Amino acid sequence: MAIIEVVRGDGSQVPRHLTVRLGWLAAIWIVSTAVFLVAAFMLYLLDLPVPK
Repeated sequence: MAIIEVVRGDGSQVPRHLTVRLGWLAAIWIVSTAVFLVAAFMLYLLDLPVPK
């Protein structure tokens, strides 16, 4: 995976362009949001009772 190669080391191989860094941020944000929404939808489908 490319992100592992970016993080590993002393930082000398970090992408220099701001657009690449923002692209990684957006990709991680989108994937984590999608995972959260899928998990919430799956819990919704289970129709678990909500404690009050």
